[in-house]
Amino acid sequence: MAEDNPNILILGGTGFIGRNLLTYLVAQGGYGSIKVVDKLPPTVAFFSEEQRAALASKGVKFKQGNAQSPGMATHFSTPHSSLVSLEKIFKLKGDKKVDYVINLAAETKYGQPDVVYQERITDIAKCVIAECKKHPSIKKIIEISTAQVYGSEKVWFIPSSPPHPPRKLPSKEVRSSHGLRLPNKRWK
Repeated sequence: MAEDNPNILILGGTGFIGRNLLTYLVAQGGYGSIKVVDKLPPTVAFFSEEQRAALASKGVKFKQGNAQSPGMATHFSTPHSSLVSLEKIFKLKGDKKVDYVINLAAETKYGQPDVVYQERITDIAKCVIAECKKHPSIKKIIEISTAQVYGSEKVWFIPSSPPHPPRKLPSKEVRSSHGLRLPNKRWK
């Protein structure tokens, strides 16, 4: 691992996108370290053999954590990891600093009350952005959303297309992204 290879933080890393992104990044190489964080431990996340191997790779570490409630860790932990607060999630071993944050942490189940989507989509995104602002080493934040925010019409959409979410879940994604305007130009 070269010293100039990036240190990557993946929030929501045991979900479908997170585990596959991790497997891809490990296969590509060229990273300094990858820290995977999720409330759900990989032991119960139905990882494939390839995904388990990626998680066990050199420079990759899993930490059970909660991006939803900054400053508070819950009592839940497993023998393989400990649930940590948002502030601790951003800390790496030694003097390493996080270069890239990929936020995949969000509620994905349909039919939840609005308050659940508010807490698990909008509030998480706001907490992650607020924590990222405290770390000048971070070069980019990648906030992953769902294409469902663009509606169900059978037409092509691009990121600049106006959002028209047909359900509650994507509407919280839209509210989240519109509420995260950051003043510093480097946070575009």
